[in-house]
Amino acid sequence: MVAGPAGDPRELDALKTRMTRKFTTLADDVNAQLKDVRVGKLAYQPELLAPEGPSTGGGKRALQHLRLRSLTKGAGEVVAGSVNGVEQWAELRDWNHVALVYRLRFKRTIGLTPDEWQAFLERAESVLHGAEITTRRMPPPAELLEEARQDRLRKTVSWAALTVAAVGLFVVAVLVAR
Repeated sequence: MVAGPAGDPRELDALKTRMTRKFTTLADDVNAQLKDVRVGKLAYQPELLAPEGPSTGGGKRALQHLRLRSLTKGAGEVVAGSVNGVEQWAELRDWNHVALVYRLRFKRTIGLTPDEWQAFLERAESVLHGAEITTRRMPPPAELLEEARQDRLRKTVSWAALTVAAVGLFVVAVLVAR
């Protein structure tokens, strides 16, 4: 590449391309180390997603998602966390966080045990630490806990309304039968 004045668009494009290659390499390295890992009865396959597109915007869009893709038809994927290769950190969702997100999104339980999740997190942390990525575990944020509380409240109100309607129909049927 020909050197140009500071801010030369060609230099910026080259930097963006180098950053994208760096994160693609991180994804390739992590995925190679996790390729034989299967998590739970649904046989989830962990993978670190590479950045989309030809550029990370100089690292501004460097966040990569670590997900578990189910090899069992009908099971939804699980987002396990995020990795920032520029700042070299990862946030991995703890059991409560991932189970809650899954329940709210798919309206069913995740199909993994806390022990299976713990074993996966330990393996993922080991691989990420080997890539010089600092990890931390993330509990569910307050807004997610509130969403779950509201969801439970809606379900309780729905069941109460159905119960009242059923009792009302029963009373009407008894009165009509007299």
